Amino acid sequence: DWKASLLKELYLLTQKALENGMQCQMTWNERIEDYKSKAINILSQRNVDLDDSATFWQQLSPDYFARFSPTQIAWHTQCIVEAGHLNDDDILVAASNETSKAGTELLIYSKDRPALFAQIASVIDSRNCSIQDAKISLTSDGYVFDSMIVLGNDNKRIVGQLFGGAESCNNNDYDDYGKFHISWTGNGPNSGRLSNWL
Repeated sequence: DWKASLLKELYLLTQKALENGMQCQMTWNERIEDYKSKAINILSQRNVDLDDSATFWQQLSPDYFARFSPTQIAWHTQCIVEAGHLNDDDILVAASNETSKAGTELLIYSKDRPALFAQIASVIDSRNCSIQDAKISLTSDGYVFDSMIVLGNDNKRIVGQLFGGAESCNNNDYDDYGKFHISWTGNGPNSGRLSNWL
């Protein structure tokens, strides 16, 4: 279960830090470089522009690269680089079930503004979802970068959306379900787009 995996990871990282003693700062820097290198490999495989990625990374503090896994760093970078320039009122929202064992990861990236996190948390709560973990970073160019691990009201990942079908209480016909990453952006009106409701 997700709580056990988080506790195990915390235990192993704490144990390693205690064993390293005074060498932790060197391990910290080595970890950052290792994670960057692994993220670059992932981005290369996905054909994401590495120059644009490096430009984005210059806006982040070194802590960012130690707090997230290479898979998360690559996913965050890909989402932001592929979104391109955001206007002051634009908010980039993306979701993944591939980057965290603990739940669905939501990425929110926009110009910083007062009470943004409180507004996001309120919307998530109003949809009967719960935030299990949140990491908030500010970039040097004034953007806020939120990564949240979210679970649905059944304490499970958000995995899909019922699109339609003919099944009812009176028959055993079919139903159509969409995968989360497809349902997130949808292909029609706001009512068929999961991102409008979370």
